[in-house]
Amino acid sequence: MAKLRIKNFGPITEGFLASDGFITFDKYTLFIGDQGTGKSTVAKMYSVCSWLEKAFFRGDYNVDTFEVLDFEELCRNQLLENSFNKNTELEYVGDAYHFLYKDSDFLAEVNTDTISSYERPKIMYIPSERNILSVVKNVEELDNLPPMLRLLRRRYLQANEHLIGKGEFALPLSGYTAFVNKTNGETFIKDEKNNKSVPLICASSGLQSIVPLSLVTGFLAWYSTTNMLDRIRALNDKTYEQLKSTLSNEEALSELERYVTSGIIKKRFLKNHFL
Repeated sequence: MAKLRIKNFGPITEGFLASDGFITFDKYTLFIGDQGTGKSTVAKMYSVCSWLEKAFFRGDYNVDTFEVLDFEELCRNQLLENSFNKNTELEYVGDAYHFLYKDSDFLAEVNTDTISSYERPKIMYIPSERNILSVVKNVEELDNLPPMLRLLRRRYLQANEHLIGKGEFALPLSGYTAFVNKTNGETFIKDEKNNKSVPLICASSGLQSIVPLSLVTGFLAWYSTTNMLDRIRALNDKTYEQLKSTLSNEEALSELERYVTSGIIKKRFLKNHFL
């Protein structure tokens, strides 16, 4: 369970005043507040830090050579580069790593006591501006499109492609489903009560916001838990060694080795250990 402390960053001044300033992120964490008080800033920074933790764990970056400019560049992807000031303090404590940004410097260290319990998450920050995906077909051609919207667009196209031929997708709104037209790839909303369908571009603004959010999260959840065995076999050597180092069960290590080298599968066993 990760926690984050933010002070003097963007619209946030003193930050959270309880729990030594740390916000704990549970399975579901809800922020309620006035406009411009930093709700999105907190969500974006949590996304940056949780992604960086995963990147360190995978070996994408070296803790010893990672510098403050590298961290600030990651924040630029979330358009947070103008949120820093000389008094900014950012602290993230996860199962695998601990980060501290203070006095315009950045420190990262491994959490040796808890890294064994770290489970690599699937991370996706979905911005509130996602409505644009519902009303502009070639949104990626727009100038100065924020990086997260560009990434969301790619995931949205993947989700739509996956949905084609899969039937209707139940939305988290009673009585409404979504489906993709096989001919032109356009997303439609179906009102189950009236048995009527309209293109997403003609639907209400609420549905235009819900559909990209629901389709992308649903697709990523499916992708993260499907064909896992094939992806294990396709791991590069470094990631494979990291995976082995996190497993303490000798039988699991032996079975993983056997699967990767020969392709022999014991589905029930591997499901218990990897899925």
